[in-house]
Amino acid sequence: HQQIVRTILFVIALNVAVAFVLGAVLFVASKKIVFDPLIELAHASSRLAKGDLSTLVKVRTTGEVKTLVDSFNEMVKNLEKVTVSKDYVDNIIRSMINTLIVVSPDDKIIRANDAACRLLGYEEEELIGRPAETIFGGERSRKDSWMKTMLADGRVGNIEESYRAKNGREFPVLFSASVMRDDNNLFRGAVYVAQDITERKRAR
Repeated sequence: HQQIVRTILFVIALNVAVAFVLGAVLFVASKKIVFDPLIELAHASSRLAKGDLSTLVKVRTTGEVKTLVDSFNEMVKNLEKVTVSKDYVDNIIRSMINTLIVVSPDDKIIRANDAACRLLGYEEEELIGRPAETIFGGERSRKDSWMKTMLADGRVGNIEESYRAKNGREFPVLFSASVMRDDNNLFRGAVYVAQDITERKRAR
């Protein structure tokens, strides 16, 4: 009876040891082949979402995970070819001579370039989140008129509007606006571009 018990315990211990060794080997292999690449892929996706188009996943793996990594790297290379970097766009917007205001679908300011801030006397942080009405002077009916045209035609161009600075001063601007729509043709906001024509009107 004792011999049988010892044999059974030995077999159980041997099975547990073998299972532990196999489990450790499988864990190490899975970590190297599956978990590490997936973690790196998640980090790369995060960097890509922040605008880093140079992001590539450089890990060695096999099977379906390798296919996933290769597809991700191929997508990044294609994006590099067709996408303009955020920094590049920001530099263009900052260097514009004319003012540029971007508004959300509910007509709240979400972006203002340096020219707009200088002309209106605001810091960009002061304008963001405010209704676009903040920067317009003159009669409300005039804005309602070109707003309807913009929504119907997609844009309005070179009309005379009135802007109001932070100190309350109003001045004439040559104004253009264009709607932004997504791939489903849903309204996603508008872009307002304007040029101060105070000196031009005074000269005239």
